[in-house]
Amino acid sequence: MGILANNLYNLSLIAMGDQGDVESPLPTRLDFSKFDSASIAHFERLVASRFGRSWDIDIQHAGLDLKALAQELEQLPQVSSPERLHTFRETEFRDAGMVLFFPGQHGLARTFQRFSDLIDDRHSVLAVDYDGLDERVISSKTMQQSVDVFHRVLLEKHEELVGRLANGGGEVVLFGFCIGGCYAHEFARILVERHDINVRLVIFDGHPAEWYSGTGARDLFRKTKKVLQIVRAKGRIERSLVRQGRRQLHLLGKHVSVELDVPALLLRSNSIEESWGLSQEAWQPFVRECQQVDIPDLSHLDLFQRRMEARLSPYLEPGYRFVS
Repeated sequence: MGILANNLYNLSLIAMGDQGDVESPLPTRLDFSKFDSASIAHFERLVASRFGRSWDIDIQHAGLDLKALAQELEQLPQVSSPERLHTFRETEFRDAGMVLFFPGQHGLARTFQRFSDLIDDRHSVLAVDYDGLDERVISSKTMQQSVDVFHRVLLEKHEELVGRLANGGGEVVLFGFCIGGCYAHEFARILVERHDINVRLVIFDGHPAEWYSGTGARDLFRKTKKVLQIVRAKGRIERSLVRQGRRQLHLLGKHVSVELDVPALLLRSNSIEESWGLSQEAWQPFVRECQQVDIPDLSHLDLFQRRMEARLSPYLEPGYRFVS
């Protein structure tokens, strides 16, 4: 299954909520006739938010599998800018905190929808999507440029929220999934340096950016070049998704992490081997302190595809303190 079809499947899971069972491996066909009208409308809004395109077909009765649905979307022109910042909830409690999610490769911040429902509703919850899917905008050339865009959009949409957090508000938790840990770390620098906000990092299966400048990351970059060659004959969205992933590896390989006076918690699934060098020692040079929790019965993809967010949500609560 292509990246676009995978995105559509994940968006459909969000749209259906708890209506249906989660299948593994990913199915190629979804029976939209079983979705209610509200779920269909929600799915279409999610697709428009992610890709800036809107369908004019009756999805509920078209009988399309995921591959055909992706092909249908590829034929549509971009009519709006894909959203970069998603607000699941904003509260006005002065002492409340905030959780900000950074997704893994290829983005898809909406996959944190279920996660957001597990965070205490006193706190604000947001998520970001990476650039590269807007055909009308030049993509970022460095990680700093990417997070500067996140910061600008955050101020544009939530200036009062940032002000409350900077003036004695609660803790801001930046959660990074996989490569999102690197973006979360760089964004923590901005929040601390520009706003003096109380920040804590939570990283799930994520290496520091310095790992990507090693031989292993260069091998990954070469392998993704083959993927890009394969998708050249496919649509613009699929090619953009692949290019987005390759560019992220390139930006990470050039990025230099700085030491921050913030605590970090590294959560490690059973999908990451110790030989990869993913450990609290790897992060220690770049944070005030780093603690580690191994979760041997949870895989890298279980979190979303098997709806296992509750296994990690306690660590994300603003004010949570891990005791070893």
